[in-house]
Amino acid sequence: MAEIHKSEIQAEQRASEAGQRNAVAQLWDEYAPGMLRFALLCTRSREVAEESVQEAFTAILGRIRCGDEVRDNREFLYGALCEAIELRRTEFAAPPVDPEAPEWDSPDLDAPLRAAEVQKKLNRIASPRELEMLHLRAAGFSYLEIARVLMISPGTVASTLARVFRKVRKAFSGVTP
Repeated sequence: MAEIHKSEIQAEQRASEAGQRNAVAQLWDEYAPGMLRFALLCTRSREVAEESVQEAFTAILGRIRCGDEVRDNREFLYGALCEAIELRRTEFAAPPVDPEAPEWDSPDLDAPLRAAEVQKKLNRIASPRELEMLHLRAAGFSYLEIARVLMISPGTVASTLARVFRKVRKAFSGVTP
């Protein structure tokens, strides 16, 4: 009788673990590509970006296994990703810009070179924190979501983005598309 009870408990545990793996797999399918793009923009290192994304998913899996509720999966994952990137900041300090790194759908062969020049200019005029906010905004995050991910106030997000947008307008005012 005790063996039947033990096997039932083990079967329930296996089913629970399978459900958790399915939940994380669904989150991976939905968020991993965008998170990897964001991490690549922040780090310019595929290895560091991939490790950071994996660490973010490990964090949410740990929360799920503990039974902790995650109110907003996207917010939690990007917050964990930002923390993982910040912990690895010394691994990718001042990396060289590789004009052939991005994948381009455009038939314009000079597009990667222009994009590399734009990225270099952005790196010169914006702080790492400002770049992080720009990347999140470009990924479709609202000011409130950015504030939650970076654990700052929405007002700080608004003022920082306004400042960096002014810098961008000034730096690129003579540039023609």
